[in-house]
Amino acid sequence: MALRVTDEVEASTPAVIDWRRSELVRAGYPSEVADEIARQGDIDLHNALALTARGCPSTLAWEILR
Repeated sequence: MALRVTDEVEASTPAVIDWRRSELVRAGYPSEVADEIARQGDIDLHNALALTARGCPSTLAWEILR
């Protein structure tokens, strides 16, 4: 049986926030914006990364994600 963790608990752990932040910075988000997105567990990381991967500037991507 697999252990299931709720999204709320998972998204709020320091390790997950740090990982999300590092992925966002690597994708081109400024560190301040990456930190804000990383802390908001309701923003889908895959969507944030997909926007910049498709050429969307990180500042515009942040406006879209809000």
